[in-house]
Amino acid sequence: NLRGRVASLRPVPRARPGPRPDGDSSLILFDRPDYRGTATTFRGAAGYLPESDRRAQSAAIEGGEWELCEGPNFGGRCVTLERSAPDLEPYGLRDRVGSVRPLRRDR
Repeated sequence: NLRGRVASLRPVPRARPGPRPDGDSSLILFDRPDYRGTATTFRGAAGYLPESDRRAQSAAIEGGEWELCEGPNFGGRCVTLERSAPDLEPYGLRDRVGSVRPLRRDR
């Protein structure tokens, strides 16, 4: 519900799965908020996260944009993160990340 809260809009290039051209992209999931606890690093797509990684509560992005999905194989509801998130609760993904993949932008 964004009624009365959107100040402006702009078109952006469509995102699609794939590695960044420079290959310098990683996502780190933490099992506690504020980038604490056990960390798991991803440098590419992971279509299935084991139960231990599904308990992600925060995400640090080091380059690029990442898509985090509730279901395995990028199914269910997915969210694109352009920057690190100290808490995944506002995205509805705390303890619910089932798959992740980097995105690249068509320019």
